[in-house]
Amino acid sequence: MRSVNLKSIGIIVILFLAGNNMSFAQGHSHGKSGDHEHKAPHGGIVKSAGKYHIEMVNGGYICPMKCKGGESAKAGKCPVCGMNLTGDGKVKVYLLDAKERTMNVSKASGKVMLQLKDGKMSTLKLKPSGDEYLWAQISEGQMKFQNAIVTIDNGEANVTAKFSGSVEQHKHEHDPDDEHHH
Repeated sequence: MRSVNLKSIGIIVILFLAGNNMSFAQGHSHGKSGDHEHKAPHGGIVKSAGKYHIEMVNGGYICPMKCKGGESAKAGKCPVCGMNLTGDGKVKVYLLDAKERTMNVSKASGKVMLQLKDGKMSTLKLKPSGDEYLWAQISEGQMKFQNAIVTIDNGEANVTAKFSGSVEQHKHEHDPDDEHHH
């Protein structure tokens, strides 16, 4: 009887170790620490959302004088007239698969709920722009949000991710409570 128990324990240990080795061979696990970086293929903030990822990107900056060549992905000065560039009022949201490739969102819908610095809430409808991303028009004040919750319905699943701070303040963060493998 005792040898059966030792055999059972031995088999369980072997299966446990084999399972751990298989998960390392197949990919990686985020675990509880969240100490992991994702690529941001469009230069935004990437968050894990189950088996998906959501990337939120500031739409860009434009010259208030509408100078030709006065557009930029980053805040700064217009290279033509020297005025400070202002936000173009768009936020883009990309749905990424487990391998962080952009998914088709032409038939998707979504919303972004913003908690602004003053504590007020604002909900904006996300609309598809072609098949690459969803977007919403937001004010300059809304770009400096405290928290944002993005929800996308891609026809297969409702995908949700939480972002903290403004689009301009981040590179990438990972939700430490999220556990998924890819």
